[in-house]
Amino acid sequence: MVMVEAPRWHTRSALKALELKKDYYARTLELAKQGKPVAWSCIGVATEVLHSMDIAVAYPESLGIEASEGGGAIDLLERAEAEGWPVDVCSHMKIGMGYAALVKSAGVIPANAPLGGLPNPQMFLGTSKLCSNQPWGISRPW
Repeated sequence: MVMVEAPRWHTRSALKALELKKDYYARTLELAKQGKPVAWSCIGVATEVLHSMDIAVAYPESLGIEASEGGGAIDLLERAEAEGWPVDVCSHMKIGMGYAALVKSAGVIPANAPLGGLPNPQMFLGTSKLCSNQPWGISRPW
């Protein structure tokens, strides 16, 4: 996976958003290290119930956005397509599946993963209210 330095942000709001994303990723990874279950969820799923059950929630589409900004999206898209994901599946989600395949084959989260990467999930959640082509449940990358 090729990553380049993230773009320089020019507004306080963008810097704060990046700080919040970094904190969220780090907190999710830490919860996984503590043995908490992890759910990968597509954006748009109401995750309050998961949080109330002490389940950490990670968003592969968010990782897809970060990979796109950092320059690693093409490698992950190609990896996902090599694993059999169709070209017409949501690219942000497909980047997450390419990342999952990469982590599975490497056995560890890559050091250059966007914002530190996502922990391995024990479950996937999806919805069709935003994208009708979310293939959650078709394949389990772990």
